[in-house]
Amino acid sequence: MPHHVFTRQDLYDRVWREPMLTIARELGVSDVGLAKACRAHQVPTPPRGYWAKLKAGKSVGKRPRLPAWVGKADRIVIAPAIKSPVRSQAVRAVLDAVADQPEIPIPHDLRNPHPIVKAWLDQDAATRVRARREGWGASGEDLRHGLAHRRLRLTSALLKALVARGLVVDQAYTWLTAGRGEDKVAFRFSERTQFVPRPATDFELRGAPERTMVRSAQPAGDLILSIRDCRNAAGVFRETKHPLDTQLPRIVATLEAELIHRAEQRLERAREEEAYRLRQVEARRHEAHAAAERALETRLFEEAGRHAQAEQLRAYLSAADQAPMAADPCYPAWRAWAQRRLEALDPLTGVRPPFALRGLYQSEETQETHA
Repeated sequence: MPHHVFTRQDLYDRVWREPMLTIARELGVSDVGLAKACRAHQVPTPPRGYWAKLKAGKSVGKRPRLPAWVGKADRIVIAPAIKSPVRSQAVRAVLDAVADQPEIPIPHDLRNPHPIVKAWLDQDAATRVRARREGWGASGEDLRHGLAHRRLRLTSALLKALVARGLVVDQAYTWLTAGRGEDKVAFRFSERTQFVPRPATDFELRGAPERTMVRSAQPAGDLILSIRDCRNAAGVFRETKHPLDTQLPRIVATLEAELIHRAEQRLERAREEEAYRLRQVEARRHEAHAAAERALETRLFEEAGRHAQAEQLRAYLSAADQAPMAADPCYPAWRAWAQRRLEALDPLTGVRPPFALRGLYQSEETQETHA
């Protein structure tokens, strides 16, 4: 969830307009954390029972004023708490086993680099040869010296360590990937940048004359390792406290744990999709059964109506047999035709019984008995 920024006046108006618990839920924080932010910035809050009294129509007293806040920033940032990721037992086991892993040696040179790093070096050397041959200056980063050389040594050591753990490493544009089976995780080393204040240029002063100092990003002189879309652990490793050389075992463990996490998520998605498919199949089966039962019900009422008509015809023919018309020479032929029509109309005298769709309305026990 995003951070929320208030002025003291805005937060003061908000907490006196609706209950703290309601505000805290909307901001994604606890009511205790919201109250702590109010106390830290001297924002008065309603006392306990204030909203119950207000709802009951009782007197709640006069609202305290917002005290002065001289010489301090009138800006309150309320950030939702970051929930710890839910880790499976397999992921926790990999991350907890880092202490038992040996340190990963970092080579002093690049005489025997990983094939991916060697391809970078060969491409860089070819570019420099071409630059000298054609007389244009070499551009880009010099991979032979300084921080770039150290980055390549760390990259080579990390790639070899991943391969030793049974992972498949590859390159995807500016990112490296480590994978196992269908799952991959991307990572890369890069130079850390920091924002440093500097005097504004004449061009910058034209747009904002009051901003005589601006902050610009500049190289910090050290490295960071970023893991893209890391979900179960820290996705960025910095050198602010410890060099990356000593953090490589933790990086390898984090990459491997991330792969396990993604494999578990993929399997979970597959199980959910299979369960959804089975629910759809069952829903279609129920729908087909209901449609067939509706058709059977319609047929039942239709046949009941035809049977009622047939009974009326039987009564009529019985009366006709007793009537004077039975003495007519044409009566027997007409009587035979009427009987055939009656038998065709009555579903109970037909060849095909009306209960042919037995499985729709019989229970499993009844079906087994008839079987």
